[in-house]
Amino acid sequence: MRDWLSKFMRLLTGRNQSSPTGNEVGVAPDPFVEAVRTNPPCVIVRLHDGLPPLDPELTAGLTDDDPRVREAVAEALGQTGHPEAVRPLIVALHDRDDIVRAAAAEALGHIGAGEAVPALIVKLGDPVPTVRAAAARALGVFGDPDALPELIRLLCDRGPGVRSADAEARAAYGKLAAHDLSRLLVDPDPEVRALVAGALGESSHTPGSSALLAAVQDTSPEVRRAAVEALGRLGIAEAAAVVSLALNDPVERVRQAAQLALQELKAIRSRAEEQPEMNN
Repeated sequence: MRDWLSKFMRLLTGRNQSSPTGNEVGVAPDPFVEAVRTNPPCVIVRLHDGLPPLDPELTAGLTDDDPRVREAVAEALGQTGHPEAVRPLIVALHDRDDIVRAAAAEALGHIGAGEAVPALIVKLGDPVPTVRAAAARALGVFGDPDALPELIRLLCDRGPGVRSADAEARAAYGKLAAHDLSRLLVDPDPEVRALVAGALGESSHTPGSSALLAAVQDTSPEVRRAAVEALGRLGIAEAAAVVSLALNDPVERVRQAAQLALQELKAIRSRAEEQPEMNN
């Protein structure tokens, strides 16, 4: 088995000078070589199958000079699901090439090791959008409340694919996310509170409605505006009285948001009242 592993690493890193590849005239293609060329990660998984410890030759590929090799090895380690791959992959999150960092983040999500959460949270601030997106998707696997504040910040991320990955991650939290999000409405950072209020307004779960009602009286006008808009979208009947108070808010944009929210609540109530009549 080790001979095959060594052969794989030589092929993957382009250092296989002696093994026939099938390119020479009259030499039949080597099925192993062709498999490596087609899908290196799957080959590694098959090679690893049945090996209790993770062979160090595999993780050694994470330090190869070629970033494509490091990327392929990171993907492969994720597919093995081997717990011994976690620490090398956490180190790979700091690789100099973004394709490797992204692959390492995705791999850690596949493995699902909780010890990777702090490092993945840090990668939500990576300068490259694809890495931030990969970290967000991986964190969605864990559902760790500690990641929610930083995932919320990604709501304003302008990187391609980052907001969708972030939404996917937060959706994976389900009701837990809505519950933990509501607790972030008392975060000391008003930007976080405003983002949280907006996220709760987009949630299909409403355990955070009481916190949103309280947020209408927040010291920050942006938080008050976001809370009012969220209550309008959620269509919570008891919210009308609280939202009405915001009609007298000292900040115009909050008052405007309150007017629109009350219109939404009224429309939702009217549709609810018409429904029984249609059923009769």
